[in-house]
Amino acid sequence: MTRNDDAHDNGTPGAELPKFSVNVVPTDQLRLMKYDHAAHVHAEADFQAELSRRIQESDASSEAGMTTEELAESLGPLGQQWADDYRAAQQKKPHE
Repeated sequence: MTRNDDAHDNGTPGAELPKFSVNVVPTDQLRLMKYDHAAHVHAEADFQAELSRRIQESDASSEAGMTTEELAESLGPLGQQWADDYRAAQQKKPHE
């Protein structure tokens, strides 16, 4: 008996280990939750800072304003996602 055979012997005659599949992912394509979360937090912080800056500029100017959705859309992908989610939520609300 080899050492590997001993690893499969759990003392129960006829017992087999369950079979399972393994997906191999190259480490350069692996996205870690911790990294993803940090990237999201950084993107959110940049989004909020730009939003705040634009609101302050808008308050200081006398130009015609824009809707919240238009402002969000002008802030890039995160803003576009927010605007889409906002519109979807508005459509789901019962009309009062």
